[in-house]
Amino acid sequence: MPVSGPSLPGRLEGPDRLQLRRLLRADAEILSRAVSESLAHLRPWMEWAANEPLALEERRALLARWEEQWSRGEDMTFGIFVDGRLAGTCGLHRRIGAGGLEIGYWVHPAFTRRGVATSTCDC
Repeated sequence: MPVSGPSLPGRLEGPDRLQLRRLLRADAEILSRAVSESLAHLRPWMEWAANEPLALEERRALLARWEEQWSRGEDMTFGIFVDGRLAGTCGLHRRIGAGGLEIGYWVHPAFTRRGVATSTCDC
């Protein structure tokens, strides 16, 4: 089901040099690196982490699916960037039933306990 109302911008500026930016296929390498560096931190909490690490071509295919979902107004996934470095991802996901959006996020362990997740909500 598409998101009703205006579409989300592909880039949002937050406090403290934090930026949310739509992830694209071109981000495959930086996303792979951030996920790999975060695996021990992610595996206890994120079901998808059991399938990691993905090969770079698999990561590009995943990002291509995210791009398609975004363009259809379905799931929307952002990279969380702090000072230009990928600090995690966040998104709005249509997996909790009609009309509902689940908020999902993870933060790279180098950025935990610094208010990144909280600041993401201020965007």
